Amino acid sequence: MSFRQDPGAYAVECYDRQGRIVRYTRSNYERHLQKHPEMYGFAEDIATAIQDPDIEIDADNGHIYLYRTGLGAPKYERLWLFVIVLYGSTNGQYEGVVKTAYFTSKLPKDGELTWKR
Repeated sequence: MSFRQDPGAYAVECYDRQGRIVRYTRSNYERHLQKHPEMYGFAEDIATAIQDPDIEIDADNGHIYLYRTGLGAPKYERLWLFVIVLYGSTNGQYEGVVKTAYFTSKLPKDGELTWKR
């Protein structure tokens, strides 16, 4: 797996299971920590969920929903790590941007299942 974490612009920069680059900006990650402080320190787990999800859903709103279980501290390993990615073209390259990530016990009821382990 390819994962990069540095003190620069991105909290997470990795490739999804289809080989597309996905980035989670540091500023967006830090802003989301205010709402989901439990996500502090889970950047590598977010990358794992992007690279190797258990479930992938093409949501009705144009986002991709990625779910992975068994990640995080023992407190969270029975929950789904839920990562929302929006894909688009930037400078001629198709890439994804993480919109948010958090632990949840629920799967969505909308969208099309596009991948399941």
